[in-house]
Amino acid sequence: MNGHAVVAGGGIGGLAAAVGLLRAGWEVTVLESAPDFSEVGSGFALTANGVTALSALGLGEETRSLGHPLRAEGTRDVHGRWIARLDAENAPESLRLHGVHRQRLHGMLLAAAHGADLHHSATVHGVEPGSLPGEFARVHVTENGTTRRLSADLVVGADGLRSVVRAGVDPAVRVRYSGMSSWRGIAGSTDLIGDAFRAYWGPAAEFGALRIDQGEIYWYGYVRLPEHTDFSDELDAALTRFADWAEPVPALIAATDPRRLLRHDVYELSPTAHRIAAGRVVLLGDAAHAMLPTMGQGVNTALEDAAALGRVVRPGELIDGVARYSAERYGRTRGIQRRSAMMARIGSHLSNPAAVAARNGLMRLAPVGAMASSSSRIFDWLPPAPLPDADD
Repeated sequence: MNGHAVVAGGGIGGLAAAVGLLRAGWEVTVLESAPDFSEVGSGFALTANGVTALSALGLGEETRSLGHPLRAEGTRDVHGRWIARLDAENAPESLRLHGVHRQRLHGMLLAAAHGADLHHSATVHGVEPGSLPGEFARVHVTENGTTRRLSADLVVGADGLRSVVRAGVDPAVRVRYSGMSSWRGIAGSTDLIGDAFRAYWGPAAEFGALRIDQGEIYWYGYVRLPEHTDFSDELDAALTRFADWAEPVPALIAATDPRRLLRHDVYELSPTAHRIAAGRVVLLGDAAHAMLPTMGQGVNTALEDAAALGRVVRPGELIDGVARYSAERYGRTRGIQRRSAMMARIGSHLSNPAAVAARNGLMRLAPVGAMASSSSRIFDWLPPAPLPDADD
């Protein structure tokens, strides 16, 4: 008899987890609090480890046509001068990227999760982790005005930054404001950048842009702002903030329909050690390791989580599987969290003009190959080998 897994959260991470668990032989229920299964967002860079994870989920063929192939070219200052320039033409495969619209990835995963029992407008408001071996986990969920408890062999918390499920795993974990906020927009102009991922560092700010298809360019503006800052005109505020940056930064913002512009304050989990599994419950994505966006690894590590989950957590093998998932994912994602925080300190979070000038000068002297090699160690990820079959 197949085990029953309940996934809290129907975003990219939750649907990817459902796909991985279905492939491993689980019966899967997905609970999404929103009124439908859809993704609010714009673009992101799918890095090599994300591509590997999607291939491990059986979606390699679909992934090849998902986005726009890109090359990483390095980082510039606000005047457009190179801080660190990569040899894009000879870059290793691990530094190749795909510009992807989040909604397209979500749609692909939703189609792949068709074997799951999908529930929208289903709000999870508590979890009892159960024990291994021992009692089942229980999920408290309200759906259509009725509250009930679902029993499950396994519960996956993919319910994001402010995860309800995480409170049942490690209630001491806290969410904190990073001091930064991020605009994310889609520009309709097709001739402002080519097939490179453009990145700019300035005092207390970062700007990036990448093509997500032939007719659309995704850009982000990551800036220091007080928490809960409110602008009556977000597009005008972004134009003002980046008005003196090198082209095509202002032109990309100006080419954006205000209806395709979002801004959100950026939060992270407190850096203290915490658990990502307890009893029959495991955490995934932002629920487990919300990190700063400076390495572009939020979505990519969630996809890794899902691929690893499907490889090592099988029905009837939960004790070994949950322990292995926790061991496989905690150390790696903790390291990427630290690396993202370090990149923030030397990059977009640096505000003193003298310190910014010194950083730029030092980075221009640094061996670019060493920096590329350091980054490629993150992107050269391989999923864990599946657990052997019980009768092997």
